[in-house]
Amino acid sequence: EVSALSPVLAAGAWLAVLAADEAVRFRGRRTSPSPAAGPRWWLLAALAAGTSILATAAVLTATGAAGSGSDWVRGLTGSLTRSDSGQGPGGISLDPFVGVEQRITAQSDQELIRYRSDDRQRRYLRLTTLENFDGQVWRPHEPAPGAAATEPQPAPPVVAAAQQAEIEVSVSRLANPALPVPNYPRRVAVPGEAEVWRWDNRTGDVISSGTPAQDRSFTVEAADPDITADLLAGRSTDSALAGLINSSLPPSLPAQIGRTAAEVSAGSDDDYSAAVALQEWFTDPGNFTYSLTVPEAGGRHPIVAFLQDRQGVCQQFASTMAVMARSLGIPARVVVGFAPGRADGGGSYVVLGSDAHAWPELWFDDIGWVRFEPTPSSAQ
Repeated sequence: EVSALSPVLAAGAWLAVLAADEAVRFRGRRTSPSPAAGPRWWLLAALAAGTSILATAAVLTATGAAGSGSDWVRGLTGSLTRSDSGQGPGGISLDPFVGVEQRITAQSDQELIRYRSDDRQRRYLRLTTLENFDGQVWRPHEPAPGAAATEPQPAPPVVAAAQQAEIEVSVSRLANPALPVPNYPRRVAVPGEAEVWRWDNRTGDVISSGTPAQDRSFTVEAADPDITADLLAGRSTDSALAGLINSSLPPSLPAQIGRTAAEVSAGSDDDYSAAVALQEWFTDPGNFTYSLTVPEAGGRHPIVAFLQDRQGVCQQFASTMAVMARSLGIPARVVVGFAPGRADGGGSYVVLGSDAHAWPELWFDDIGWVRFEPTPSSAQ
């Protein structure tokens, strides 16, 4: 059950994230040759409002004044919350955090996204990358805005040389300040907003300083690299982008998690075969069950509880595989986005709130980040 304070806390945290994002961008603009305006007044106000909301929520919690109801709509990876984005009524935001003990209370059947590609392929759509893990929750890093998304994004040779596809995306009600894009995006064009949407230099996400994706249509040029088992076999995972990513685990993490990862991957010839062993352990019939009902941890660490109960939703599978991969020395992170959706019969695909999804990505030198799918209901 989700406390009534949950949306209050999330709203305050999200406002603070937006304000911090604008502060980072302002610091960058002060060194830019272009005229620098101060941080947007409404984001500074958001920081104050967010702090006030969090403080008020803390007081309510301490005094027991919080209710128990909730109007949140939860998607497969965490929360989908109703919001007023300023871009039309009833905007929906995907929570940019993934906890390993989150529970599903409901799913949204509302349409959020439509896309069509010139090769008619179904595609996962990524929104936010999470690389910081505190033992309970995966969180995004501080935004690192780079070049405009209309500029080609640097890519490893195997991605840069791959065949390109053009994907047309139309967002209806997604209010996050990030665009849902396919894996390996190379260039993104939003009509009339060339300077609004920028690459995140750390993750390759397409972000703004607060402009929501809602009611926007755009075109993505994305690569379709042929990343095969033979290409990944024997590949090193040591460089980890020269330390630019956080691949650490908290010292307090139960040792049982690392021991289980070692047992599952025992006999693997290299990091790729170890990663496949982890994925297959989750997806082999009879090992784990996908269920919207996550059992109570009962005082156990949530990952340990998941490994013992063998039942959960995609954030449990994605979080746990990423943690286990890190315990084996393989850089890993979690991506929040959407599963490919359903064909509508006209060559387009429709993505609903219930298609919200999370999956792990593992790093391989000279290749980059590679998606794995440990969730049994959508494993490939």
